[in-house]
Amino acid sequence: MPDPKSDAVSNFPPYLEGGRKAAFLLLLLFVALEAAAQVWTGYALTSVIRSPSATVWAFAILLLAFSLLAGLFWARGVTAEWIGQDYVNDVRSGLARQAVRSALGRGRLGTITARMSADLAALKNWSDAGICGAITGSLALGAGLVSALMNVGIDGMVSCLVGPAVSLLLVIVFWVPLRSRIRQRRASRGLLSARTGDAVFAARTAAVYSASESFTRPIRRAGKRLVDVSMKAFSLVQLLRASSTVTVPGGILLFVFLGDGGRDVPASAWGGLIYSLGLCTSGVALLVLAVEALIERRIAVRKLRDLEAQANEAPALAPNGDVRIPRTPVLPLSIDGQVLAKPGEVAQLSRSGFPGLASRLMQGGDGVMLGGLSSSQADPRDWSRRVAIVTECIPLPRGGMRTVVSSRGRPTRRQTKDAMRLAGIDPNDAGLPSVIDPQRQMIEPSIMSRLRLVRGLVAGPHVLIIDEPWLATDVDLKQRLSDWARNSGRAVVWLNTM
Repeated sequence: MPDPKSDAVSNFPPYLEGGRKAAFLLLLLFVALEAAAQVWTGYALTSVIRSPSATVWAFAILLLAFSLLAGLFWARGVTAEWIGQDYVNDVRSGLARQAVRSALGRGRLGTITARMSADLAALKNWSDAGICGAITGSLALGAGLVSALMNVGIDGMVSCLVGPAVSLLLVIVFWVPLRSRIRQRRASRGLLSARTGDAVFAARTAAVYSASESFTRPIRRAGKRLVDVSMKAFSLVQLLRASSTVTVPGGILLFVFLGDGGRDVPASAWGGLIYSLGLCTSGVALLVLAVEALIERRIAVRKLRDLEAQANEAPALAPNGDVRIPRTPVLPLSIDGQVLAKPGEVAQLSRSGFPGLASRLMQGGDGVMLGGLSSSQADPRDWSRRVAIVTECIPLPRGGMRTVVSSRGRPTRRQTKDAMRLAGIDPNDAGLPSVIDPQRQMIEPSIMSRLRLVRGLVAGPHVLIIDEPWLATDVDLKQRLSDWARNSGRAVVWLNTM
């Protein structure tokens, strides 16, 4: 699994990492045993048909063979599913870190949503239907050929190759158009996700202006294009899937032709041949699904690499050092050699005198110092808490009160209540829902500003930077923060319009 503390962004952890390696070896064992059980089942089936007076023992062996085959089929499917899900969960963790890294990038909400759903589904299908399915299909096809050779002879084995040959020919002929149509389908699906993501932010505006038609039109158009492209892709995919159905009738016809009409072939041989053809049909179907999964996987990897590029090129929102900053002693914050406020004091600064100060302090960089530590050397986990910036540029997340006001980790109930009182919110009667959703709920801007102030206070900062016009005129709040700064020895900096 990718290291969550590492700065390196990794979408693709090793496929056989950790427990997946042992699970994959177990999967290979199950697949090999399943193929052997398929051959054994075919032999047991023909033995029962061949003997006119089959004993109970012969039927018991046949029942045992079928039971073993069903058990191995179940075990193989469950193991393959676990490998795919575990691998995708590691990839999902990498994507989540990339979403944080690319917060200022060119990505869109819908794009990230598509990567988190469609592309991860493609990787999961590639694991199940691609890698595991190809191995299972190959061995099933091999088991069918071996079973035909054992029960019918060389003519039977050759007859079993009709279906695989037709499917292989179709894959070669339609590989390029199939890849093109699947790529178009993925692009259309991504466009629809992007349009839907844009609509999430535009829904409130559309409701205010009753602009439902302009709101739904882009989604409807993108959805119609997805339908058209999906049908074109599905027609080719279904053609390849249908090719496996040629295996049984084609194999029987070829066997009749090779065997001079099949008049001298006993019933047991026919039963063994039909069973073998069934195995080959199953193997071909799995291999066709593996081809589709391979194409989907290649497209998904390219899309995920695009997101990786966005994360790498996006401007950083926090320093990238490794020096930890403890809560004490309280250190003064300076910018370009000028101390903004000494510990225990309150300063009033003009935005025009310090243009872009909040963003510069947030991102760190040359000239920004906390005590004798340059912001570029600071650990980002500590910097955002020791230099707490209260601004609407850092939105609040969705969740309960303690989740909404936490910057990292969860503050205690007492810390949250004390900070709420200091910010001017009654913790016993805040008038807020139990689950706060800043995107969906019409919460007063002044209340949102106070919630952001609570988040800054519970972080235990050395310096509290307040860039909130809604709070600038609250005289009582300013007095409470002055008392807090004096009693706690921490600094408060107000950014005002002067």
